[in-house]
Amino acid sequence: MSLELHFILVLLLRMAIAAAFVVSASIITERAGPVIGALVATLPVSAGPSYVFLAIDHDAAFIAQGALASLPVNAATISMCLTYVVLSQRHNLVVSCGSAVAVWIVLASIIRQFDWSLAAGLAANLIAFGICIPLLAGYRHVKMPLVTRR
Repeated sequence: MSLELHFILVLLLRMAIAAAFVVSASIITERAGPVIGALVATLPVSAGPSYVFLAIDHDAAFIAQGALASLPVNAATISMCLTYVVLSQRHNLVVSCGSAVAVWIVLASIIRQFDWSLAAGLAANLIAFGICIPLLAGYRHVKMPLVTRR
């Protein structure tokens, strides 16, 4: 077997395993209801398999640095979600998603300019949650329509 074919097959296998985790979590979330579904959906079902695959190919220092770098980027993701929720109430999908992604890119670019410690990454997340949760308070009490399966 050629090296290129081996690489493609391993890549496809890894993609299928990661997708299977995400789809399984989605099915469990759909069938278990909103409370249990929220608990399952917040598990690291997409990042978990990715870190396992990275650990197979890289050393512990690489994985630790990747995990540490992803922690402060969570703060940018929280801000992206706030931007989308607020803008989607009055604007179309293109404006809402485009603006939210632009906010994420700007914040992630700024975040990547610094070397982050664990404490600083946790502090960035606490600050982001501290700002965004009160701003989203008015959007938390919306009734979700029931989804009926065919």
